Order: sequence, then C-alpha cells, then structure tokens
Amino acid sequence: MNGNLLKQKSLIGLSLLGLMCCGSCADNDYDFDEIDYTVGLGSGEFFIPVNSTDVIKLADVLDLDNSDCVVIKENGDYVFEKAGDDIAPVAVNIAKIVVSQDRMEHSPFLLNLNASGAKRRVKGRAMNVPSQTAEIHVFSYEGESEEVIDLNTVGVEKTPCSLVVKFPAGLKNYVPRIKSMTLELPGYMAFENAHSNAGFTCEGSLFTFTNVSTAQDLRLDMTLTGFDFKANDSGLGGASVKNGKISIDGNVRMTIEVGSIDLGGQTPPTEPFRIDNELILGSALTVSSAEGKFNPSIEMDNLGRVDISGVPDFLHDGNVVVDLDNPQIILSVTSNMEVSGIIQGTITATKKGQAPKTIHVNGIKVNPNTTNNICICRKKTADIVATYGDDNVYIVENLTDLIKTIPDNIEFSAMTQADPTKVCRFEFGHDYEIKPAYRVEAPIAFGKDANIVYKDSLLDWHEDVKDLDLTEGAYVEFKADIENRVPAFLSVSAYAVDVDDKEMSDDIEVVVSNAVIASADGENSTVTPITIQLKQKKQGALKKINGLKITVQGRATSDDGATSVVGVTLNAQKHFLIAKNIKVRLVGKVIADLN
Repeated sequence: MNGNLLKQKSLIGLSLLGLMCCGSCADNDYDFDEIDYTVGLGSGEFFIPVNSTDVIKLADVLDLDNSDCVVIKENGDYVFEKAGDDIAPVAVNIAKIVVSQDRMEHSPFLLNLNASGAKRRVKGRAMNVPSQTAEIHVFSYEGESEEVIDLNTVGVEKTPCSLVVKFPAGLKNYVPRIKSMTLELPGYMAFENAHSNAGFTCEGSLFTFTNVSTAQDLRLDMTLTGFDFKANDSGLGGASVKNGKISIDGNVRMTIEVGSIDLGGQTPPTEPFRIDNELILGSALTVSSAEGKFNPSIEMDNLGRVDISGVPDFLHDGNVVVDLDNPQIILSVTSNMEVSGIIQGTITATKKGQAPKTIHVNGIKVNPNTTNNICICRKKTADIVATYGDDNVYIVENLTDLIKTIPDNIEFSAMTQADPTKVCRFEFGHDYEIKPAYRVEAPIAFGKDANIVYKDSLLDWHEDVKDLDLTEGAYVEFKADIENRVPAFLSVSAYAVDVDDKEMSDDIEVVVSNAVIASADGENSTVTPITIQLKQKKQGALKKINGLKITVQGRATSDDGATSVVGVTLNAQKHFLIAKNIKVRLVGKVIADLN
C-alpha cells in the first residue's frame, strides 16, 4: 500500500534534519578542537513550515494488492465482487404416464319393444316403439403419478379408438333397421379422423346415425388425441387426481328411435334386447403432456459456492468490521420449463475458527421458460428495482452479517420445488433444464458499524537522527489541516520502532489529537486540524528511533456515536485527502553530539 498522506518526504525525519542545520548559529569564537562537541541547539522552540501535500487519491492509499475479490469499477467505485462455482444444469423430468385399462364394466343398452307407449296398428302387424335413452358405462382408466396435482387438459400419444355397438342376433327379426340412433361421447374426449361402417353426422361429441342395420355390429372408429377436463362433458364422466392416482371415467349416452316396425303377425317379445357397447383401444393410452398443476421432483439443492481469497489488507485486519450499507447476492436461474418454481434458500458464510453465519431467503419465485435475475439485498433502492424488477428483489436486513468478517467461503444451498398452485403446461418424458448461478456483489459503502483498517510504516529515520537527542521534556509536534473528501471518519494511531523493528512504546509516546471528520456525502470536503506529538519518555530514546508504524481506521460513525455517514460507495478517484498548512515544531533543545 502507498502511505502518501504520511510518507511525503517523511516529514518528521526531514524536520529533525532541518533542526540539525540550526547548529550553524553557534559562536564562531569557540575552539572546537579543544572542547566537548556535545552542544545544545536552540532556546526552546523551532518551527519548520512544510506547506502542503499533493492530492492523495483513495486509490493511492487503498491498494488492492491484485485482489481477486475487490475490484475498482470503471466509475472508480470499490466493489466486493465474487462469482460462485459453476453448477451443472439440473434435469427435470416427469415420466410419461401409461394409463392402464383398469376395468371394462360395459353396462348394456336394454331395448324394450314393449316399452310403455308402444302402440300397435293395422291388425297387429305394425307398431310404433317410443324413443329410448340410457347412459352406458364404457370405460374406466387409472394411472399413477405423485408429481401431478391437478389436470385441466391432457395430451395423449395418438391412440386408435373404436366404439363398437353389438346388436343381438334376434333383434333383426323384429327390427331390421333402426330409424335413428345417437351416441354422445364425453365432452372432454378430444379426437380426430372419425369414421364408421354406417353413415353418420357429427356435431361436437354427438354422433347421429340413421337407418341403421341391425344385421351387423355398428363400429365407430376415431383417433384419441387427449382429454379436456374443463370442457362441457354433459355429465358423462370425468377425471380426478387424488393421492397420486389419476382416474378417468367415461359414459356414452345412447338414444335409439326404432320408429314404426312390422311385426308380421308376431307377438312382441316381453324381454328387452341387450345391446352391448365396447370401447376398444388399439394401443396403450400414454399421457404425453398436460396442462394443470404439477410438482415435479427438482434435484437442485446446491446453488453454488464462493471461495474467497486475495482479500486486500484494509479488509483483512482483525479489527475490520465489513458492515456494508447494501450488499447484494445476485441469483440467476435459467429454466426452460413452463412450470413456475419456488426456492427456499440458506446462505452460509464460513471462516476457519469461527462459527458459521447463516441467513435464510424463503419464497424466491422462479418464472417459467426464462432467465430469472434475482437480487437479494439489505435494502430495496430505485436503482436495484430498475435493474431487476420489483418482484425479483428480496430484502434480507441482516445480509451484511455474512461478510462483517470476510469469510473463507459462502455457500448457497436450497430446497427447490415447482409452484403447485400455478397452472402450467408440462411435456411428460421430456428433459427440462434448470441452471443456477450466483455472485456476491457488494459496493463498499459503509453501514453504521463499518470499520476498515489501513496500516503503513514510515521508516529509515535512524541514519538521520542517531546523533540527535532532545533535552528532558522536549518533544516533536506535527500539525496540519486535513482536507477530507472520503465518506469516513479517520482515526490515526501510531507507535515508534527501532532499527530492529521492535516497538518502543515504553520509551516514546505518540499522541494523535483527534479523528479526521468524514465527508458527509463524498462530494464535499471537510477540514480537520490534527496534531501529532512524539514524546520522549527516556533520555536518548529518540536516537534509537527508526520510524513509525501507522494505523488508520476508517469508520462510518464518529467517536462519540452522534454522526454516521452511510450508503456512499468509496471511490478510488473522487475521494481524496490533502494535508495543508503543515508545520513541524520542536519544543525543547536539540542536543547534537559533534565529537
């Protein structure tokens, strides 16, 4: 990292060198060859004006050290950014449903020539038989699928289907031809290519035959293409889905108008004629698609893992609290299903030696047949809504807990299921794909508890000061006005080190007067006067100093807790520091050993 704010010309070390030059004011009448060359310089105070530093941009201070998790965007904003591991697409499939013919309870149509209302005429040879109607149960099918909740329409692989009307052999002796016969199929049956061995007309699912010969069976052939359970079925059966079982029942409403028949002197039979009906499928009935409500099994429990490394130093110190104003997790889910989905997510951050931090995000909606870009954030802003849409933004107020201490990894686990309340279309036996991906994107804009730590060193003073000492009670004082356009309160602390890089806190005290006041908006500067003093606790300590170790803490909240600056993203170019009106003052005498 660059310590430009405090490194420029190593102000304190150079100032002491300047004080050394003040030895030229000694009395020229002394014979320096005959006396001890240990002298006191000055009468008590020296001032050395040093003017001002150049503009010190935040980029000069917060070096990223080739970090792979913090980037500087084109606009200069610092952003914590890391993508999760690539996750292979998840296949989702509901197997085709083969509906078995569970039972064939063909209830017959009973044609009664002596039905109430039949009238004979012309000496008993002819009679009029009234029209007769009955509902005949012709099929009942059942299949199983726990992934089907409800059905509106069902598409089946095209299946040959025949409805056969079987006339009893004796009927032709009394009724060689039937004047009119109608067959009304359930309205939910969808079919095509209807044809018969007898002439007919068709209106919807109602077939009308005229002048029907009873000497042979009547056969109505068609191709079954599906079922529409929301269509008008005239009460002729229907479908139900319960406990994973799909049941389909079908009746046919049959009406026969015999009309006038010639008995030829015969007595009409007292027993009705049994006319059987049979529905014959040419192959297994295979459900290939459906519209309804579904809950297919989705084996997508891991949405990815983010491994974090290369954290820059200013986010790495043990005192760092990465309380960001509005961190975001961007979840992308691409699905080519027509089925809506719901994700119940758990995001876990893990750091070695610490308890994992976990947050939950429930009820994430995944729209069908599209790429869903979903933002999980701490607060909803106009920019986020404009980017992702209001319905795709999920607020988790404690989201920043995941990264208050930068973790080693962040894992996104989930329980994913289809939305069983939404009506949609599903192709059975087809492999749909769902592909998840996510990334962490957190603009480095402070929340109120944020604290980042910048550390640097000002070293290599020893050669310049090894022959200098201060009299008892003397000290070196650095004063400056700090112009700050960084949206953070800056607290400076330091300690002296010797040539072996050992801390000298027992010998030298470094006192910093106050914190630098934050820019309230990152657009306008504040100016804070600061004072730094190096006080010698033991005689001769300053002769051993090699420099200072500096710690600058950037916080969102002032020391007294009264003021906070939150929500302003740190910017490498726009945010800067300038030290103005720099002065270095020596209080006390400098002792120079000139022997």
